Amino acid sequence: HMPECPPIKRAHYCARHPHTQESPTGESILDKLPEVLLHQLFDHTPSSIMNLKMVCHTLRQIVERYIQQARTVLLIDKIEVCWSKKRVIRIFVPTDKSDLFELRLKHFVISAQFSRSRIMRYCKESHMMYFLDFKKIRKNSEGSIIDRLNACLGGVCSNSLERRSTTKFVFEHQFDERCRGIVRKILRGLNIYELRVECADDEDCAFICQLIEAHAVDAISLTVFSPTISDPGMGLGAIRCFAEIM
Repeated sequence: HMPECPPIKRAHYCARHPHTQESPTGESILDKLPEVLLHQLFDHTPSSIMNLKMVCHTLRQIVERYIQQARTVLLIDKIEVCWSKKRVIRIFVPTDKSDLFELRLKHFVISAQFSRSRIMRYCKESHMMYFLDFKKIRKNSEGSIIDRLNACLGGVCSNSLERRSTTKFVFEHQFDERCRGIVRKILRGLNIYELRVECADDEDCAFICQLIEAHAVDAISLTVFSPTISDPGMGLGAIRCFAEIM
């Protein structure tokens, strides 16, 4: 006679989590996993964050808590500031991270005082470009908006190999003190992989030196137009300054 097969064990499913298997003790697998482990999984699957919210109520709550913290992976590749004429900031987000960035934008920035329509969005090759026009923002509210926007950029886990840094930060033309204040806030907590300066005057060169020291700049591309420099030797002096710092 052939040996009898063991009885088939039936799977247990949790009513609270219809898509997750329940253990014999009645606990969901999600309940048993450390939440920090799930957050680390989210770090590596930002493109799936919207779908994960739809799995079950518990996972949705975990995703919401993940969105609200500062320790998500860096979500941006580049920040551009075009100030002299346009007064805009452009933030470039890889398309595979744009869903997570959108959720963080909704949590940190969008409010009754600052609607989603105030931040324009464009698809550009492999990136989503977020466009903030400071001509349409009141000066007395821009500080808090930039602080909250900085929180959307993401951070990095202590055990991650990814450094919290931008691929590139681009200056375009001269800046006034208002712009310098905005730049300080938007870059808070970031290291700059590459700093590109298209135009600078005396004060801008000094400000750029401060940024190099404060944000661990790895590389700089400098273009100095002599009509904006009061001292003809300022361009060479700025290069020496940057070289000494770096």
